[in-house]
Amino acid sequence: MPARLGYRPALDGLRALAIALVVLHHTGALLVPSLNDDLFPAGFLGVNVFFVLSGFLITTLLLERRGAERHPIRTFYLRRALRLLPAVVALLLGILLYALVVDSRVPEALRALPVVLTYTTNWAALAGVDVSPYVGHLWSLAIEEQFYLVWPPLLFGGIRLGCSRRQLPWLILGLVILSAAWRAGLWETGHGWLRIYIRTDAQADSILIGAALALLPHDRLLASLGQRARSVLAWSAVAVILTAAELLQPDSAALYLGGFTAVAHRGLPAVARVAVAWSIAFGAAVASYRLVERPALRIKDRLGPRRASPTSDPAGESQVAPAQV
Repeated sequence: MPARLGYRPALDGLRALAIALVVLHHTGALLVPSLNDDLFPAGFLGVNVFFVLSGFLITTLLLERRGAERHPIRTFYLRRALRLLPAVVALLLGILLYALVVDSRVPEALRALPVVLTYTTNWAALAGVDVSPYVGHLWSLAIEEQFYLVWPPLLFGGIRLGCSRRQLPWLILGLVILSAAWRAGLWETGHGWLRIYIRTDAQADSILIGAALALLPHDRLLASLGQRARSVLAWSAVAVILTAAELLQPDSAALYLGGFTAVAHRGLPAVARVAVAWSIAFGAAVASYRLVERPALRIKDRLGPRRASPTSDPAGESQVAPAQV
């Protein structure tokens, strides 16, 4: 029986790096346009970091619970619903209230309800469905939820058909290559970068890479390296992420050939816009966590065996609203 993943502080550090990149990217893109080309113009790559983490942690969670629960897939879906839906419903109610009181865009807010609750925000945007602009950032959550719907049956189905943990990573690698080739084909045929970036099929490789990593004997691989070698590899990976986020642009061909509404208060000086927007975003996140998500998490923790740490839900903290588009 493989060792349980448990709580890994390094993963929280990686999440923090991804969040910082996304926040800084949107600070330049929306709040201080003069810094748009200098303040991590490709900071949206933090979303891809989250995709990799999600694939790794969800796959690890499923494998750990497979032998410990009678109905692991059903319990998995219940836990995901309790983790995600309360905050999403609170957001939708807030958007609807804002539309009723302030901007009168009630039809758009109402059209956003089925789109968001069915986790099809990215495909609705690609189809030109006119929904509230305040749900645009949920495209990435939609991609993850679509992965959650498909991946558990595929993973357990492959295991039941006799695929071993040595064979599955190779099969996943084939899907990664197909997704990357498909994205490159879309780029070469003239699809706009944004229409490629929010497609599930063009983003599948990031999540699948994480899933493949979860199937590898990572504990043994890490144990074979010394502490210094692990530190060098870790900091080198961070340096690569930061360099790419700073040097690349959203329409850089390298991103597609193998390799996005915040409150602007435009009448205010740049420093004031940043302070106000960051304060609102942080305040909303804290309120959502304390008033909506924590009560739901207490219910979720009663499902299935308890973990060693209250913060050890592998996929729990990875569901943030990453990039605005």
